[in-house]
Amino acid sequence: MFGGLFVWWFLGLSGFVQGIFAVPLLIALVARRRGVAMPRAFWLWLLFLGFMFASASQLNDINNALSWGWRMTIYVASTIIFLFVYNSSRQRLPAKTLINILAAFWVLTVIGGLMGMALPNHTFHSLMQSVMPQHFLSNSFVKALVIPSTTGGKAFPGLGIYRVKAPFIYTNQWGSAFALTLPFAFAVISQSRKSLHRLFFIGLLIVSVVPLVFSLDRGSWLSAGAGSAYGMFRLARGGRRGRSAKMVRTARSLIFVGVVVGAVVLVSPLGVDILTRLNAGYGDTHRQLLYNSSLTLVGRSPVLGFGSPVSLNVLDPSAPPGPSVGTHGTFWTVLVSNGVPALVFFVSWLLAAFLKTRKRIAGTGGRNAEAHFWFHVVIFTAIIQLPYYELLPWGLPIVMLAAAAALRERVPLWQPEPAGLPLKAPVPIGGLPPPRT
Repeated sequence: MFGGLFVWWFLGLSGFVQGIFAVPLLIALVARRRGVAMPRAFWLWLLFLGFMFASASQLNDINNALSWGWRMTIYVASTIIFLFVYNSSRQRLPAKTLINILAAFWVLTVIGGLMGMALPNHTFHSLMQSVMPQHFLSNSFVKALVIPSTTGGKAFPGLGIYRVKAPFIYTNQWGSAFALTLPFAFAVISQSRKSLHRLFFIGLLIVSVVPLVFSLDRGSWLSAGAGSAYGMFRLARGGRRGRSAKMVRTARSLIFVGVVVGAVVLVSPLGVDILTRLNAGYGDTHRQLLYNSSLTLVGRSPVLGFGSPVSLNVLDPSAPPGPSVGTHGTFWTVLVSNGVPALVFFVSWLLAAFLKTRKRIAGTGGRNAEAHFWFHVVIFTAIIQLPYYELLPWGLPIVMLAAAAALRERVPLWQPEPAGLPLKAPVPIGGLPPPRT
């Protein structure tokens, strides 16, 4: 699912492939002999799903029903991904494998950004575009889902820059995915034993600054910067508590590289682009209108919402065509579409996952302490993005995978013998056999 990102994009399946791949994962879960385990706090997410399904009763036309159905598919697929990873054996699906998969996804995201710079405003004819009934393509959202394009199509005023988005549906999705998977690139740098791998990712980190700036995506700049700073400074402080000296050195080196790259960017032409974008919030007025409209709509249907985002014309018939109310951030999407209780449970679940994985773990009992930490940083980054990015279709599967892996990693596979006693076979915990040596 993650490794074929460009394939699904070219086929016009980038927004649907999550549900397709969830089917075999669900079959694998149903076939489990031991049943399906879940963390205690997962009931918060299940309650969100309950209100999300109940909100379908508020739908009033076919377009809203399609919108609800698409989001429902991603929510359910993300749930299945979480349960699959959480219940998978760490011998068959190690944390390091998950790190490598999502780090490769970050590499593909960067390549897509570079592709957008090389081929601005370019579109491709996809398979889904050919097989989908033409009347569906009249919907701008459906059209964006199935017709791949390299950039946002409209140059930023005053700069002549087309905002990169390949291989995603919107520029904001590119920025969200970049920031959410950036910690996996850091994880490869800190964990890999091969110097060539580390040098490759360090070099790509430096190169990735260019498409990141060309995305002109302030949300990506904020969440990538906040997540990186949170992760690096927590790692750098780890030495005071007896943490791995290697991780501390890696963190301090990356902080130094980040400062140098930031200084170079600010004095280069890229710095002019950044300052121009920060001083020209051309979409801020419209965003504020959508946020205020969201609060107005919530007052009309606070418990179950409207099932899906609502056209601005519902509130103002004279409003020009544009994004619907509830599409400028997951916080607002859930609030308008599914109601206040659903939003409370959604946010509470992410906060619970963040707090439960906040404490560092020891790398004993078959646990991967470094991977656990970087999974935790991904959850932090997702929380930062809630107010201004919609985490569908890729962001939510990424953060649910990270939450499942982090929570799974907190449970040791076996209990090592106390210090000073003769070394014996490890003692299993929870009926799980010790790994083979």
